[in-house]
Amino acid sequence: MMIRAKLTALAILVCTQSDFAAETIDAPEGSALAFKYSARGEQIYQCNSTNDGYQWRLTGPRADLFDASAAKVGRHYAGPTWEADDGSLIRGKVIANQKSPDGVSVAWLLLSVAAHEGQGRMSDIAYVRRIDTKGGAAPQTPCAADEAGQTSGSPYEANYLFYRAAK
Repeated sequence: MMIRAKLTALAILVCTQSDFAAETIDAPEGSALAFKYSARGEQIYQCNSTNDGYQWRLTGPRADLFDASAAKVGRHYAGPTWEADDGSLIRGKVIANQKSPDGVSVAWLLLSVAAHEGQGRMSDIAYVRRIDTKGGAAPQTPCAADEAGQTSGSPYEANYLFYRAAK
């Protein structure tokens, strides 16, 4: 009985530690940073009906991507999708998030790439991190029935780090 209790406790500890690791927004160990782009644009919210009335819901971003020299190199839009000026693009899926340190900006994220299109700088990207967010939160004013379907843009900035998978 004592051995079974110790094994159960060990199993709980292992599960807890792996669950904790899945909650980090760090790219998986061994991933290599390929490039970093800053984004400037807005997060778009739409007024939608809910069980409790009406609420602003995120429909996606609309932003331009810039390299370290401030040259525009692509765009970021719903999907979420990142499209490079060379025509290559990726679509991501959120796998972890973390509240922004300022508590009012959109969350920091880790996304895995769910789809690739085209050949170019996005072709071998496996993960994307969104960090250093400023703004982008849902409108603070509630929406109502007469605003149903209307959209509102919330200005935001962020840094996106693009990673290749571990080899």
